[in-house]
Amino acid sequence: NNSLFPSVVMMEDKQGAAALDRSRALVSPLRAVAVALAARDFGISMASLIFFPFVTMLMTMLFGGARGDALRVLTVPTMRNFITGYCWFILIIMHTVYSAVPLAALYFKARQASGERLDETASRDWQGEDKKRTDKMSKATVVWFTAPLVMLAIIVFSSVSNFGLASEDSFLEAVRKGRVATVKRMLANGASVNDSRFGVNVLMYAAKDGHADIVRELLAAGAKLNAKDNDGDTALMYAAIDNRAEIVKDLLTAGADVNAKNKNGTTPLIAASLRGRTEPVRALLAAGADLRVKDDMGKTALMYAEAEGHADIVQMLKAAENE
Repeated sequence: NNSLFPSVVMMEDKQGAAALDRSRALVSPLRAVAVALAARDFGISMASLIFFPFVTMLMTMLFGGARGDALRVLTVPTMRNFITGYCWFILIIMHTVYSAVPLAALYFKARQASGERLDETASRDWQGEDKKRTDKMSKATVVWFTAPLVMLAIIVFSSVSNFGLASEDSFLEAVRKGRVATVKRMLANGASVNDSRFGVNVLMYAAKDGHADIVRELLAAGAKLNAKDNDGDTALMYAAIDNRAEIVKDLLTAGADVNAKNKNGTTPLIAASLRGRTEPVRALLAAGADLRVKDDMGKTALMYAEAEGHADIVQMLKAAENE
């Protein structure tokens, strides 16, 4: 009813209750159009506020995080500032322009639909050719109206259930948080030692996060040493990349493939040499890692170490070559 209030104030010099009454009268014959504009207005506003929190929650869900992980990401100052700036851009720059022009056009069309005569300029600019209209919302309007509601519903639903997210009390979360006693108890109660989420198994999580005691428990329970994630990385690769020297040694002792390649042809030795992981490189060399292996870029571990200036690793690799 009040959607044409600004236009009435500007064009007819009415204010307050009189302007509201006039807006209500003008909207009456074109209510379906006004409702459609309001629905899109709502959709743009809600989508701008919900979109990035929704994406953050969705990515957390896809990559095996827990509810708390999504909340922590959203409270990082950089993320907060980005969301604020993004919402400001959508709401102020795009939303204002979008809502102002259609409502201005609706004002003139409403006057025309009410049988009022427009002055010559307004008639030329706005009257134009009459077009057949429908009282139903367009498909695009329905999408704009419902999309943010769906996103909000998923966010709310996931906050009160385990929908798509790892439970804070799940075996996977116990491994990630380094809860050794809980992991032992859950394994004894039948938890799957090879539990995974989107290709990343619990052994990989334990290796990545440096939970050596849990890695040993998982190995003793029969975890698959050389299982690969969607990128072809093994638990040994995770440990080497994150500089978990003790876990690298444990995995190698248990029989992990020291020369396993991922989808890019990278081996644990190449990954560790590239990142300057001195102790993992030492352990990998002692286990017989192949110095001659090249990745898909045609580079060896020594080439990467030299390019990155990791002098200690370069010296170790050259010494191993000469043996």
